[in-house]
Amino acid sequence: MKQFQINIRQFIKMLLQKTLLPLLYKIYTYQRIEQDLVIFADAHHNSLPFSMKHMHDAFKQTDYKVKDFFLDFQNVGTLKLVKHIHLFMKYYAKAKYVFICDYYLPVSSSHKRTDTRVIQLWHACGCLKKFGYSIEEKGCSKFYSPFKNYDLITVSSPYCVDFFAEAMGYDKAKVLDLGISRTDLYFQDTFISKCKEKFKKRYPQAGNKKIVLWAPTFRGNAAAPYCIGNEMIDEAAKRLEDKCLFIKKLHPHMNKDNQADELTSEELLPVSDILITDYSSLLFDFSLQCRPIILFAPDHNNYNTERGFYINYPEEIPAPLTTSTDELYQAIIDALDQGYNTNPIISFKKKYMSKCDGSSTKRILKEIETKPPHNPS
Repeated sequence: MKQFQINIRQFIKMLLQKTLLPLLYKIYTYQRIEQDLVIFADAHHNSLPFSMKHMHDAFKQTDYKVKDFFLDFQNVGTLKLVKHIHLFMKYYAKAKYVFICDYYLPVSSSHKRTDTRVIQLWHACGCLKKFGYSIEEKGCSKFYSPFKNYDLITVSSPYCVDFFAEAMGYDKAKVLDLGISRTDLYFQDTFISKCKEKFKKRYPQAGNKKIVLWAPTFRGNAAAPYCIGNEMIDEAAKRLEDKCLFIKKLHPHMNKDNQADELTSEELLPVSDILITDYSSLLFDFSLQCRPIILFAPDHNNYNTERGFYINYPEEIPAPLTTSTDELYQAIIDALDQGYNTNPIISFKKKYMSKCDGSSTKRILKEIETKPPHNPS
């Protein structure tokens, strides 16, 4: 029954991609391309995603006209969704640049005008779990093509290029190791200071305790996500409550009702002493800090069989694999009490994150050769 529902949703997406959206796009191509119009769009958030924030800020400082289209397609009424997509297609047909950081069906729906450039910033660093056309079932190609019309796909290191080209079905010439724009913020003292201030205000009980961040990915699919190990994490946190403050940060698909004052995963990374995760690409982000990572994946054998990885998991990750409360507890104690050998994680970072050095956004802008438009005023 669940697979049937998934197939129905995919079929509806196919109809949108093959009929309605191309028609709307065609109608609006009577407009001239506006050389100063740039669009930022995302179908998983109702506000600017962190993955596009630094690039968005860069354009806001120019004379470009920035148009935002942020809406969580999974959690919105049909009428509002139709109006939103309709308006997007109108602007898409005349935009010079379009930036996205995830799947975005409206972008892939039409034969795009060559003067419009679509830049896929992608939301994940490194290359861990397989996705897109890398998955043997290739379910994303069964009804519709989610990756069409990209002019540039940015990745975090040369090692990731082949994997992303395969996953998205592109020639490697369009997948460039320019770095991930959002990681530039991890190199800014002002951003890190703000993260610390927000954390202190949000968690005054932290005191001098070590901060342990649990950030698992989700299982299942976006419509019916779930995670594994919550009870074991609670037990480990209870045992270590005198030394550590555990912060749980579930994947956005698992945590749609975030409180307004809750910190994002990216804001929590700079203040965390230890990261516990399973298959989340956040471990690549966290590697920039050269702090301890612990893998907690009770289901890793099944997950590897069902999903698959681009790298040898867990052997290639400089982190112990734990599958029980006792193992997790001991791994945390070891990370707290023993001297942490940073050499393995430095090598890991060089391999998977070499172009995330604080200058990714500048390289991306240089690649697309943007120049601030003339301001008539």
